[in-house]
Amino acid sequence: MSRRAVRRWALPGLALALALSSVACSPSGPSSAEDALAMLDSSIADGDRDRFDEALDRSIPQSTRDMWWSNLAQLDGVDFEAAADGWQVSWALPGERAAATDAVSITTGCAGGLCRITRIEPAASRPAPAWLVEAVDVLTAGGAVLLVGRGAPDLSAAAATAAAAVNDSGMPLLDADSDEPLAVEVPATGSAYALVAGRPTAETQGLGAFTRYGRGAARVVVNPDRAGQWSTAQAAVLLTHESVHWRLAGLGAPVGGNKWVSEGLAEWLGLPRDADELASSRARAVRACRGSGGASALPGDEEFSAIDDADALRGVYARSWAAVSQLVDENGAETAGQLVGRLWTTPADRVGGAAGALVRWCAANAP
Repeated sequence: MSRRAVRRWALPGLALALALSSVACSPSGPSSAEDALAMLDSSIADGDRDRFDEALDRSIPQSTRDMWWSNLAQLDGVDFEAAADGWQVSWALPGERAAATDAVSITTGCAGGLCRITRIEPAASRPAPAWLVEAVDVLTAGGAVLLVGRGAPDLSAAAATAAAAVNDSGMPLLDADSDEPLAVEVPATGSAYALVAGRPTAETQGLGAFTRYGRGAARVVVNPDRAGQWSTAQAAVLLTHESVHWRLAGLGAPVGGNKWVSEGLAEWLGLPRDADELASSRARAVRACRGSGGASALPGDEEFSAIDDADALRGVYARSWAAVSQLVDENGAETAGQLVGRLWTTPADRVGGAAGALVRWCAANAP
């Protein structure tokens, strides 16, 4: 073979070697923050732990990776995406029709053409997704689904009772969408609760639970420090109360001056789960009637903010319960539910008989 022929054959061989070398050295993996988050989403959807780990930087501790993987694998519809002010993640509990959306703080690091996630943390002063801050388990109980921090109080029986109550209240206003599970989050610790609540401590520490909505799926969030003090019946009262707010979350808040309607309806459904709590509330309502000479006024919205006086606040809830109970006794559950629906958007003095409901209850129960 001539030297020219050798040269002719050698040049293609050299080109092939360079091409192979280039392929071998080219980065394989996410090349941007968006790619890294897309890889995270798809790995969770596909149950691919290897790709999940590939999206995360090795600076994230293995214990944190394991916790996130275990938590996220139990959820539906996990989707990380860019938002106007940073990043957000949508996620749903099994059976939920809508996903909750939470703001999160995410940073990525890029080197050698590869980008990986170096940090996922709760966004400052915003509610944190429970799966991000502690190890959790998803439990089902009757018509309820619970996201429970490991070591949290067991409220599954109370949640099942609450779901059954709101789905079979006899009031179409509440019985609608009865196939969707009551969603309850039970953090294991006070610190996790504070992060999940995402609200000033003064607003949440005194609460047994609250219903969070306005971010997609509505969820009942339980204060674990309070829950550990409840009897089973007391837990059922509280979760049934919150189940009303959960079911009606799509209505938003009642018109100004009518918060008593929302809280009174929740008490009307919740209190019968515990005879002692029902009797106590009735006694408070009677005392309010007698203290006002039988002309006890419907609670004003501002009275529900008196969280520094627990006894006074219980009295406010008792008067609300009495007023709604009177509407149900007079009209039956179905028609009373229609009245409640009107009171959600209309002042009480413009809904026939509603403004005087508490006065009539006082006349009948505290003569």
